[in-house]
Amino acid sequence: MSDLLEFFVPSHARDLENIDKTGTNQYHVTEACEFDVPQRQQLDDLTRIFDCIHRERAPTAIFSKPELFSVLFSYIKAMEDRDTSSLVAREARHKICHDSAERLKKLLLACVSYLKKNEGTALKENVLMSSRSAIKMYVFILCNTLLSTAPSVEDDDGVPGSFNRATRKRKRTRGDQEAGIGEDSSGVDQDGREQALSALVDVCSQDISRLWPGGVLEESMLNLMFRMLLHMITQKCNIHADAQSVSGALVILLLKLSTQIMARGSVEPNDFVCPMIELALKSEATTMFFTRFISEAENENVLGVHVERVVAAFVEGVCSAALYDVVGDPVAAKSVALFLSEVARKCVSVTARMSDSLKQMINSESYEVRKSVVTCITEIIIQRYGGLNCTDEGEETRNVYLSEMLSRLVDCNPFVRNHTLHMWDKLLEGRAVPKRYRVLLTEAVVSRLEDRNYLVRDSALQVIVSILNRSWFGHLLTTSLLNDKLNEITLSGRDLFDSESKYMDCLESARKVFRNSGNNIEKSNEEIEEAPMRMEVTKEQESAIER
Repeated sequence: MSDLLEFFVPSHARDLENIDKTGTNQYHVTEACEFDVPQRQQLDDLTRIFDCIHRERAPTAIFSKPELFSVLFSYIKAMEDRDTSSLVAREARHKICHDSAERLKKLLLACVSYLKKNEGTALKENVLMSSRSAIKMYVFILCNTLLSTAPSVEDDDGVPGSFNRATRKRKRTRGDQEAGIGEDSSGVDQDGREQALSALVDVCSQDISRLWPGGVLEESMLNLMFRMLLHMITQKCNIHADAQSVSGALVILLLKLSTQIMARGSVEPNDFVCPMIELALKSEATTMFFTRFISEAENENVLGVHVERVVAAFVEGVCSAALYDVVGDPVAAKSVALFLSEVARKCVSVTARMSDSLKQMINSESYEVRKSVVTCITEIIIQRYGGLNCTDEGEETRNVYLSEMLSRLVDCNPFVRNHTLHMWDKLLEGRAVPKRYRVLLTEAVVSRLEDRNYLVRDSALQVIVSILNRSWFGHLLTTSLLNDKLNEITLSGRDLFDSESKYMDCLESARKVFRNSGNNIEKSNEEIEEAPMRMEVTKEQESAIER
């Protein structure tokens, strides 16, 4: 093994045969590996190869025995080439993926055992090199298998080309249905994909980080895994509701890769998330996947600052797309709206951090985006600023959000107006509407009873019913109630001043200001008298005087 060179993960499989690209100091395939195995013999051929690997005592046999890797390499090279990809049967792809993932798992367990046994001592370089190379070989095999395109069902079954068109169409339809349930475009079944992804997640584990210099995986291997992951996300059968195990493994792998790639520092977060944002805008399924990714990243506390940077860049990119890229693209607009709404419901902490972006997106040209922003604001108010524990700063932020929601009641789009009324009803149920907004809200909702859209009128009536059920205006306004409230405010305001005389002076000054401002409404601009100078008071004292 001493004369073997360390394996590197190439961009293309054929690069391993080109010594100009591999260099003389890296592993390369010396023998020609042309694929010529008939489909009916491929399963037996692969069974023989993996049995040989299994019988070897060393878990790194795939690296120490180049003749074993050469056979598997011929399959990978054939699957990578579009002209020869159809020659590799689906059963062969199943076998490669299942057995490679199984062997990789056992290799990783052996590596963890070796590292724990020799913890605190110097590790042998040849053992580290052989372990790294074997791991990279299995990663190379798994990723390229999942990146490949399997032959169609009729090609795999040997349907002759002279078959009638209707029969081929029926078989293709059945094959598409099967692929949607158990297989993706690679031809690997769901169990095989889940097993492969689980093994790749373990490759990114901190338990084997000592195998690599600096504890960070090589960039070429990370790029291949990331490319494979994006390819799998584009296929609905990997991320829809019936494939929760595969989808969950993809989320975890993406979190691990984000940590590793950001730790290397070779790419900025904004550049790293660009392909992810493009996928998120394409369909509802990919949008829900990345919503789950954001939720898992927020709930996972052990991932550190690297994933936080990725999450921040991703959310900023989606917000930027909501402002500039969704105009004229209804699919992208709905995807952005779905993302914002789901993130607001599942992890409001992310939504609260992008308050500045929400204020910009509330004026987006897309009504779908405006609706989603209203949903975000509602969730923020209920989850962050509801209850009695809201601070003064929180009340100020909440009031800004509530004012924005009031303005959306007169939005130019009836669907936004209707949605805003539903969100106000939700705020009522959550007891998140402060007393000072009760009259304003009631007036605004009553005005919507004359709206041109019948949906808005019905929603406004429902909100009014909710207001009446809560008896907001069920108490008569009497002098005793006013005196009690005035005494309460006076006592609370007096405690903020050093002396009662200073408090009374400030109160009298405020009375003169308001009295003059009331008289000035009836006067012309030439008759307005200059208001008396107010005394120097703090913000808290001024607030008490105004009350």
